[in-house]
Amino acid sequence: MKKSTALLLSFFMIFTLFSQTVCYAEPMNIETSNLCKPETNLDEFKISKDISIFQFDRIKKLHQQMYWTKDWTDEKINLNIANSQICYGVYDGNNKQIGFARVVTDYSTICYILDVVIDESYRDMGIGTKLMKTILENDDLKDCSFVLAASYQARNFYKHLGFEIKNDKYMLYRK
Repeated sequence: MKKSTALLLSFFMIFTLFSQTVCYAEPMNIETSNLCKPETNLDEFKISKDISIFQFDRIKKLHQQMYWTKDWTDEKINLNIANSQICYGVYDGNNKQIGFARVVTDYSTICYILDVVIDESYRDMGIGTKLMKTILENDDLKDCSFVLAASYQARNFYKHLGFEIKNDKYMLYRK
């Protein structure tokens, strides 16, 4: 495990142990059909962990759509990707990257989900739910609890996935 990852996980675990930021949720059966626009065919969208097909110009544009990452430099985005254990890209039918998420984990107890974003023109179609289900159902993470920081606007999205809000920012999903 990289030193920066170990430090991040250690800090987060200590922070959550001594604060009331952690909450627990039981896994839920997530039906994506009722979350999508009727015309959305989720089979048209591909999710991949293959970093060799990532479109870094599109990842930069996706980061510019989020208020907390909009000013990040290319170097910072590249470092974040390089120091994450798993990154996910979401692609439309024309192989245009329209989504991104990354995971920092020890593969045994905790998994911190970061920078989940779907291009603004593809939102409210169920693609974000499909991406999150892919992360939550990853066999390599089957023993992990999932933690993320959620904006006020994203709380309901994560709630329907089984996350429970404990305070203003942090949410946890425990299997």
